Amino acid sequence: MTKKKLALWTLGLLAIYCIASILMALIPNQRVITQLSSAAKSHSISPLDYTKGYFGDEIDHYSECIALTQGLGRTKWSSDLVKGFADPDLGPCDTSMSLFEGRVVSVHAISNHAAYQNYFRYWNGYVVVTKPLLSIFGLRWARFIMLGLTGLSVLGLFGLIWARLSWFVALALALPLLTTVDMWDIYQSLPHAISTTVAFSMGALIFHILSKNSKKSSYSRSPLRYLGLSALAGSIFNFVDLMTNPPLAWMLTVACTLLGVVAYWKSNQVTEGNLAAGHLARVSGWASLGWLGGYSLTWVSKWIIDLLLFGWHEFVSQVFDEITFRSGGSTTSVQAISINLRFWVGPFHHRTLIAALLLLASITLIIWSAKTGGVKRAITLVVALGWYFIFSFVWYALVREQSYIQAFFTYRSLGMSLGVVFGATATSALIVATSQNNPNVLTT
Repeated sequence: MTKKKLALWTLGLLAIYCIASILMALIPNQRVITQLSSAAKSHSISPLDYTKGYFGDEIDHYSECIALTQGLGRTKWSSDLVKGFADPDLGPCDTSMSLFEGRVVSVHAISNHAAYQNYFRYWNGYVVVTKPLLSIFGLRWARFIMLGLTGLSVLGLFGLIWARLSWFVALALALPLLTTVDMWDIYQSLPHAISTTVAFSMGALIFHILSKNSKKSSYSRSPLRYLGLSALAGSIFNFVDLMTNPPLAWMLTVACTLLGVVAYWKSNQVTEGNLAAGHLARVSGWASLGWLGGYSLTWVSKWIIDLLLFGWHEFVSQVFDEITFRSGGSTTSVQAISINLRFWVGPFHHRTLIAALLLLASITLIIWSAKTGGVKRAITLVVALGWYFIFSFVWYALVREQSYIQAFFTYRSLGMSLGVVFGATATSALIVATSQNNPNVLTT
């Protein structure tokens, strides 16, 4: 991928995002209002902002109600074009759901009710999924459909890793997520389910592209290849996400990039030659920068549009002030990290045991690799394959207030960090074991 192609892809994606935002604003809201009224009356959606899921985790209905009422309510911008970017909503559940509980719900009244806020600091691209699903199937079935899609994305990714690399590596990456975070309850809040599905789907796509066995493929590709693929993942995630769990998606993208490289090397050792830890470290670095660049550029582009459409005063109050608060506030980095650690393992003691066992298994694998292939090789491989587990802690330190207030779901990235550590040690052991059959292949 050349720099010119990368630039064209970037502009093309931004154009698609803009068109999608306008089209969603042009779709009539009658069906959405009818389905929300039905959901409120049947108690498919709670008037409470937070409830407990089937497995005891806290469910974020606050964000879900904002997402489901996106585009509803009267705002001072009457143009459909501008409303497509202003993203008015009726607010969280305790504010909005009471509007839908009456015996007769007037579409006109809901549409002309004053919007709770203009939520334009995000792209709110999840509406591309929520609005059609809600309009056609209703809320209950929309959640079940997202349960299926999320499950398919997760199974698809780990199935690919299992088939093309190793069942052991697939399980090592999957176990921390499936046993120590709220993956089983995540479908009960549509924004969380959508962003999670996108994260795993993009991970599967990247792994597939990098691991496929073709003459054009090579594990020693140009850095632009890694930058482009990971930037695509970061960009699309930013489009659909409501700041639910960026570090999880970030780490998952880097992990899938590395595993794709290792999978291709494993099936082409003779022609590909050496696979060095230094090369893996560079790949992880490019993938990390690419994802962060795609995520940041996509978000900043929305802010530029906001500034042009709504003016400086609206931009400062709705974007700059809010971002400044979420990243700072009165919370310290230590407090943000501590509360996320408590949410991760504190209320669920079995998670503490599982995390401890997986870490013990990782140490065992490192010791085995050191004895089999040398201490230096073991350490450098594990570091190259798993150093980015720190992204969770870096994110908590940088986005302190949001990480503290919403720790009941931001803790989820700690499960991904553990998956990175366990997955890195498993992949390192696999590389060492594979190289023993052809000792001239692997160098560090």
